[in-house]
Amino acid sequence: MAKRVFGGIRRSPVIVPIALVMTLYLNGTGGAAPTDLQWSQDPGSHCKFVAPASLTSGPTFWIGACVDGKASGEGMLRRRDGDRPGPAFFGRMNDGVPQIGVIDLGDGYRAGSFSDGDIGGGAEPDPGTG
Repeated sequence: MAKRVFGGIRRSPVIVPIALVMTLYLNGTGGAAPTDLQWSQDPGSHCKFVAPASLTSGPTFWIGACVDGKASGEGMLRRRDGDRPGPAFFGRMNDGVPQIGVIDLGDGYRAGSFSDGDIGGGAEPDPGTG
């Protein structure tokens, strides 16, 4: 039985590379390359990171580990508007790219995995409850 199954794979040398590429892509290693992302830098520590789009543009600070010049592990990205704190991302970074977390927008939040440049993908902000 095993000879019949593996013998068929030898006759189809194209199937194995295609299956490998599809597996890597579906597991997230074949997605956008880091050069496709919008990189920012902490003004104080010079640690680099990709800020979720919900944080909007402006001075953003990383509070957490900075491995090889990139935000890593659990921490916080905090936007500053002059002397006032802006939106904040709390979550996990890998090689400077957000993986999963929550963004506190002040009037609501977004939670989830990082995709399409933001936390929670295409989800609408959830209004805060009071």
